[in-house]
Amino acid sequence: MNWQPTFRGADMGGREKGFTLIEVLAALVLMGLVVSIAAQTLTLQTRIFARGNSQIETQQSARAAAGLLDREIRQAKTVALTGPGILKVTRSNNQSVYFYVADKDYNGVKDLYQETDGVPNPVASYVEQVDFADMGAGRWDVVITARQNGVENQWKLTIKRRAD
Repeated sequence: MNWQPTFRGADMGGREKGFTLIEVLAALVLMGLVVSIAAQTLTLQTRIFARGNSQIETQQSARAAAGLLDREIRQAKTVALTGPGILKVTRSNNQSVYFYVADKDYNGVKDLYQETDGVPNPVASYVEQVDFADMGAGRWDVVITARQNGVENQWKLTIKRRAD
């Protein structure tokens, strides 16, 4: 039997086993490209997810505001504009309720407020603007604009106060 010892790390031709510096650098560059592409994809997915959430939140806010205003105007004894963007609704029990947009909690986000007996209550967040227009004969046009993170939703509705 002709047995020859070999040294660890060397092949039969006497060359060292392993990677050359060029091979290691090439592998690092490829790995860097893969990680960079993965990071960009993750960032894009996060932006899309956040934009989708903003879309949902603004739609829900505008819908909630529209539902509340619709209910209050329909059941109102009287409805009147008392100032720019301020709607006064007098309920059948003669209680006055005011609707307006403000940032009363100072968090940088405007909300739709319903003020009853001097106590303001936020009823819909992200509402940037509400426009009221008296169309006569108990009809009101209402345009609600909700905005968050660059996503804007607008609801337009015509509400007719019910007859007494």
